Order: sequence, then structure tokens, then C-alpha cells
Amino acid sequence: MLKWLIDYLSGPWAFDAVLQHAFQAGKAADDFHRHCFTADRVWLDQDQAQEASLLLGRYIVHYHAAARECWQCSLLFFNLTPKVHYLMHMLDDLRLVRGQRYVANPALWSTQMDEDHVGVSSRRSRSTHAATVAKRTGDKWLVYVRRKWGPSR
Repeated sequence: MLKWLIDYLSGPWAFDAVLQHAFQAGKAADDFHRHCFTADRVWLDQDQAQEASLLLGRYIVHYHAAARECWQCSLLFFNLTPKVHYLMHMLDDLRLVRGQRYVANPALWSTQMDEDHVGVSSRRSRSTHAATVAKRTGDKWLVYVRRKWGPSR
């Protein structure tokens, strides 16, 4: 799915800042997954670990930039989800073991479902009418995020 989206977005589109960052984040995520899942199942050598670290870092930078742009425009659809937090720990782990001969491949601990940002928001959209699904899902997501991350009352 991510490959199709990247191919589709590679067309002649007029990107705004959010879409540009989302596109770059998607490319970096696709490259990171391809890199990890085509390497040895358990170990990465120094060069492979450094490349994985660069790709994952690129993903996080662009995902965060898209979230920041959305926040500044009062849009709801880019959120710093717990999966991004987990990926930041993975990036820190890759950076901490720099210089080691072999590094554990991040794909060793992940499944495709772990990398999915759709699950939480899709559950919120199931009870909405098809004509208002985008707005209502965004509204429900905002309520969810404010309850989870907003200030305590």
C-alpha cells in the first residue's frame, strides 16, 4: 500500500508543506522497511545499521514536520502517535550501537501491524456516516487525543 501511495504521489502534483513532508516521510518509511526486511533477518553490519538509522531518522523528521504544519494550520490528521515514540526509541538504539561490528536488525522485533498508523483512527471512523467520515473521524480523533494528552482537569 505504501509503495502504491508513493508511486501515485510521485506524479505532477502541487504539494503544500504538509503533503510534501508526508510524501518524504512515506518514502523514508518505505525505504527503511525495505532495507531492514531485505537484510539479514537477525543482524545488520555497520554500514547497514548506519543506513537504517539515516532512513528512520529521515522518516521521523518529516513525520514530525508534517504534524507541526498540521498543528499550525489547525488540522487534525497528523499526530505524534505512540508508534512514532516507539520508532524514536528504535532510532536511539541504532545510534547507541554505532561502531559495533553487528547490530540487531530492527525487523527482528517488528511485524507489519506494529508499523501501521491506521488502526486507531479506523476504529473511530467505523461508526460515522459515509458522507461525513473525514470530518467526524477528525473530530473523534481530536477528542481522543485531548483526552489522552490534554491537560488534566
